[in-house]
Formats: sequence, structure tokens, C-alpha cells
Amino acid sequence: MAAPSTSAPQGRKRSEASRKAILDATYDLLKTVGFHQMSIEGVAARAGVGKATIYRWWNSKGVLAVEAFMEAVAPSIAFRETGSARADMERQMKILAEAYRGRTGEIFTEMIGFSQCDPEMREAFFVGYLKPRREAAKAALQRGIDQASFYPISTWKPLLTRSMGRLSIECSRDTIRSTITSLIRQGG
Repeated sequence: MAAPSTSAPQGRKRSEASRKAILDATYDLLKTVGFHQMSIEGVAARAGVGKATIYRWWNSKGVLAVEAFMEAVAPSIAFRETGSARADMERQMKILAEAYRGRTGEIFTEMIGFSQCDPEMREAFFVGYLKPRREAAKAALQRGIDQASFYPISTWKPLLTRSMGRLSIECSRDTIRSTITSLIRQGG
């Protein structure tokens, strides 16, 4: 499960039922109309809350969408730890490739593209998606080295960047979309 958003201003304590309804409504809209067409008004109507409730807890549509996406998708792409680091890495790559070949991948690429224009959304993606996955991969690689399944390496960043498919915030939307789409379609 994704960590609750911490970027919203402090106010009344969240109702867990409202929070869940908002995140579920957001993800439903992401699946049906996509990020671009999703609106805070639509989320509020579907969740049965006021727009003010949403804006009290999330600073932007982008941050809300990232949290909803991660809450819905994170359990299915979680990095599982077993006794074999090599098997864990292989399973993780297969899980991610499969997830990104379908609607999840379409939502993911659309939101990455839009995050290029929204620094808060980009930060939410980094903190909620990229950073935890890199840390999990780094831990699995270290376990593999400790188990003598992998050769020791001097730096983690190049390997993690390549193996986990770094989504550079410096790239344009079209470059990101075409790169991710081609990797997904090639299975790689």
C-alpha cells in the first residue's frame, strides 16, 4: 500500500473511509478515462465527497493520481523476498513487464508524461514509486552478492538504472512514452 500523501496542508483528520473512496474513485477514473480526462470534480462525484475534501488532503490532481495508482498497483508489483535473490530479481522483472503491457502501463506512461510539467507529481512518483523499487532491488542485489549468486559491483546506480528502467525527469514526454512503450512491447 502506498504511504499516505504528506504534501497536503494540515487540517481535519482524514476519514479512512473517505480516503479509500477517493483513491478508489481516482483509480477507477484513471482506468476508464485516463489521467488527462480525469478531473477532481469527477473524483469527488464518484467518491461522494466534496472537492474541498480532496484538495484539503492532496495538493494537486497529479499527486492524488500517483497515490491512487500506487495504492491500487503496489501490491501486485511488490518486490517479494524469498531465499533466492536471483529468482526474486527475475520474478520482479516478469511482474513489472506483465503489469506494464496492459492498461496499467498505459496509465503509468501517461502519468509519467504529465509529471514532466508537474514538479509535485514528479516528486510523488520518485518518492512513492522509483525510490522504493530501487531500494528493494538494491537489497535483492546485495542479498545475491552475499549468497554468491551475483558478482560484487562497485556502484549500484548504473545497474539499477538499467535494470529497473529509469524514467528520467529530464526527458521529454514523447521520449519517455516511446522508450517505455518500446521496452514494454519488446518485453524488455
